[in-house]
Amino acid sequence: RQMCIRDRSSSATMPVTLDTVKNNLGVRSSIGSFTVPLGATINMDGTAIMQGIATVFISQAYNIDLSMIDYLMVILTATLASIGTAGVPGVGLIMLAMVLEQVGLPVEGIALIIGVDRLLDMLRTAINVSGDAMVACVVAKSEGQLDEIIFNENRGKYLKTDFCILELSSFQIDDIDTFKPDIAMILNISHDHLDRYKDFLDYCKSKINLFKNMNNDDLIVYNHDDEILYAEIKKIDKQFIEYSLDEKFSSFYLKNKKIESSNSNHSLNINDCKLSGIHNTSNFIGVATIASQLGLKDREIFEALKIFEGLEHRFEMFKEVDNIKFINDSKSTNIASVKVAVESIDKNIILIMGGLPKESDFSAIIEYTQSVKSIIAYGVGSNDIYNSLSDSYDVIKINKFEKAITSAIQLAERGDSVLMSPGCASYDQFNNFEERGDCFKDIVERHYS
Repeated sequence: RQMCIRDRSSSATMPVTLDTVKNNLGVRSSIGSFTVPLGATINMDGTAIMQGIATVFISQAYNIDLSMIDYLMVILTATLASIGTAGVPGVGLIMLAMVLEQVGLPVEGIALIIGVDRLLDMLRTAINVSGDAMVACVVAKSEGQLDEIIFNENRGKYLKTDFCILELSSFQIDDIDTFKPDIAMILNISHDHLDRYKDFLDYCKSKINLFKNMNNDDLIVYNHDDEILYAEIKKIDKQFIEYSLDEKFSSFYLKNKKIESSNSNHSLNINDCKLSGIHNTSNFIGVATIASQLGLKDREIFEALKIFEGLEHRFEMFKEVDNIKFINDSKSTNIASVKVAVESIDKNIILIMGGLPKESDFSAIIEYTQSVKSIIAYGVGSNDIYNSLSDSYDVIKINKFEKAITSAIQLAERGDSVLMSPGCASYDQFNNFEERGDCFKDIVERHYS
């Protein structure tokens, strides 16, 4: 049996609208419970559109020409009337009478509309509630209250995409209730976000929570080479596929600077790739493992990896001037990611670190004295960086980000790499790491323009 219910009231549809914006669009209840009722009261977009079209239709039916002033009056009156319109059936016709009077059209012209008004009212209601839902999403996004896991999952259904690929932080994973990916991969676990979690073990549990709803029909992949991740995986009773740089643990592996496959004779020379660094090679192997499980041939996989240029703000080598390379690694918000970035460059590094620190001890960077020439520490974290590293490096403390970048440019000589890999969050001087990365690139571009 099927049941169809039609509704002509924005207020009557409010429970359905609230459920939709929460469960299908990912808007938190704290936002939806305010914006949707408010929209049902003052956001009658469909009513305003109907009043404008109906007024023009009636003027044509009575062969009465409207001036430009009349059209402006229709727009103003219809908009104001829609704000004050109650979200109940039929009230749009009452407000239409007011619009008609404002431009001198006969009110009895409404009779031409009444015959089809039930259909028009349903259309108006659909437009009204769609507008309410859109505003709820916009407000939730601006306030950081939009669950993008839910939003993207449902968006993918309607776009008819083959895959919806999400990069999730532990913050998002913490909110998982029913979300179940078909494929999931964890690349590594390092000390991060300890200002948010009870301890490091609590943070590890949060990351592993990605797999909580997955079963043996799903594909779960993890990096065998990461000791912390390996230890956490062994605590879980699920089926996994591992990948590694080592041939003993992986169907794709690194040998003689080539990614080899145990499934074929095809290989990929890592020196031919646009991305460098052992961490990127490891990531490539992880991606190849998933792609192979999905039925792609090794030749196709290696061709795609060879031309992949990477993502913005993630070890992004965006400019080279006078044999000086500038690398934007703004996504680096913990010490482990700084180490990975430094290890991807042979020598002559001017390292820019700083921001809002997640931990106070940066001494793990001491081992790179052969690669790092000097360190510029900026922002709130500059004191901790100086105290941890000044005995081993020439550390320059500068508070403001722009001045820190300018100083790094002035220090740089031919053959140097200016690496902005902060190892800290961006929130002391920026809204997010993207803004910080864009600012870094803009300062460099302006200097050389």
